[in-house]
Amino acid sequence: MGASADGYTVRSGVSGQAKELDGAGDDTGKIREVIAPGLCYTDDALGGPDAATAFNAYAAA
Repeated sequence: MGASADGYTVRSGVSGQAKELDGAGDDTGKIREVIAPGLCYTDDALGGPDAATAFNAYAAA
C-alpha cells in the first residue's frame, strides 16, 4: 500500500460490507439461474398468440 504526498493511503481489494454485498450479488445470480427455466407466460400475458410467438423466439435467441 502506498501513501500519497497528501497523506491518503490507497488500498486494494474489498473487505467487510463490500465483500458481503459482492457475495449477495453472486447469490442473486445463482438464484436467477435456478428459477429462470421455470418462468412461463401464457399467450394472453404476452399480448396474444402472435406476440407470444415473437417474444418466445426473441427470448430463446
